[in-house]
Amino acid sequence: MTPDEYRDLTVLLGTKFGEVDAQFRAVDTRFQEMNGQFRDLIAFLGTKFSEVDARFQTVDARFLTVDARFDRVEAGLADVGREMHDFRDDVDERFRVLRSEMTAGFAEVKDLLRVSYTGLDHRVGRLDRRVGRLGRRVKRLEEE
Repeated sequence: MTPDEYRDLTVLLGTKFGEVDAQFRAVDTRFQEMNGQFRDLIAFLGTKFSEVDARFQTVDARFLTVDARFDRVEAGLADVGREMHDFRDDVDERFRVLRSEMTAGFAEVKDLLRVSYTGLDHRVGRLDRRVGRLGRRVKRLEEE
């Protein structure tokens, strides 16, 4: 290779490398622009995710409040259930006692009625006998 050819080759390669270097710089600039856009997008998305996360935390706090209220309601209902059960047991016991007292009272009334009927039967029997005797006396008097 001659010195002129070498110089032409050096100029040509320098020009080509300059063009390639310019293209790389353009690509690098484009990547930097895209990197800036991605940085902005990532910052925007980060802000939005933070807002959504804050909303979720608010909703979670509300759910915890509602859940605590349900726990209090369940505890209250359990207390009411126990009170109702105790009340029902008390009413059942009162009815049992009342039934027992009424049964005893009716048994006593039955006994008194039985005694009264027995006494009345004896009196009626005596009266029947007296009426019979009086009837016989009247008949004898009529015959005389």
